Amino acid sequence: MIFTIGHTIQSLDDFYDMLQHYDVNCIIDVRSMPFSKHAPQFNKESLCLYLKGKNVLYAHFGKEFGARRDDCLQYVHNGNEDFMQVNFELGVKTDNFKAGINRLDKALSQGRTIALMCTEANPLDCHRFSFISRYLYDNKYDIMHIMRNKETHEIQLKTHKELESRMINEYVRKGKLSGEGDLFSESNDEKKLRDEAYRIKNREIGYKPMMEEKIID
Repeated sequence: MIFTIGHTIQSLDDFYDMLQHYDVNCIIDVRSMPFSKHAPQFNKESLCLYLKGKNVLYAHFGKEFGARRDDCLQYVHNGNEDFMQVNFELGVKTDNFKAGINRLDKALSQGRTIALMCTEANPLDCHRFSFISRYLYDNKYDIMHIMRNKETHEIQLKTHKELESRMINEYVRKGKLSGEGDLFSESNDEKKLRDEAYRIKNREIGYKPMMEEKIID
């Protein structure tokens, strides 16, 4: 099993509580740049030192799994805008990404309990869901997402399929997709709906170099 987690702006101790909850002993940092302006406690050096004291291994996979990359840029025409944007479907075919999968498999073979870490609390707002975890889920890895309940702050676990269904249902409700947001069917129509939902998510959060926009770690 592989977990994902967002560090957010919480304390290191609260973050570690989330890891302990599921016996995570290895953090793979998938931020392109392992630093945080709003949560400096999660800068690479301070985080690595803290985790070492807790016997949790830290590894940075920015080149392999990061969102800001130049090896899968695609030209996009959107209304009056023309720009380059990272394409997640192309990204999983790159040598860097494949190298990351090989490193990940090696860590798993050593018996590590791994969490892929980025910034955002909600996996749906992060490339760890729509880029990395989608590939892993489609290739039969068991993916679970560690989160906190917004109201109670209780630590909880969501399956990748649950979050996929949530994503599709939201896009259907907003009129961005037409059809039924039920992923428990294996029909071609459901596959097309799922694929298009991921493309919409890519357009929403995919990194656009040289443009002022939401920054994705």
